[in-house]
Amino acid sequence: MPKLTALHKGKSIQVEYTGTDNVMIALYDDIDWGTCGGSCACGSCICTVLEGEEFFKDPSEEELDMLHAEGRPNSRLGCQLDLDNAPDGKVKIRI
Repeated sequence: MPKLTALHKGKSIQVEYTGTDNVMIALYDDIDWGTCGGSCACGSCICTVLEGEEFFKDPSEEELDMLHAEGRPNSRLGCQLDLDNAPDGKVKIRI
């Protein structure tokens, strides 16, 4: 299975994912986030894409509104980062 890397609280975490996962779901067992269940409504899964931005769709207006409301306009919501086009080892995020 492919893997992505997440930097969280000074640690590097590698997790496996399937092509139907998004970043929030892939990291759900390791990170306490995603309180809205992935509906782009809470902002608890805000992350910064360090590598692999080209594998994700551009943010929707709804996502951009949430990021601006949270004061993190240059970040992304993990629940909106679908991993279906992300190759193994090419995605790195900071939480």
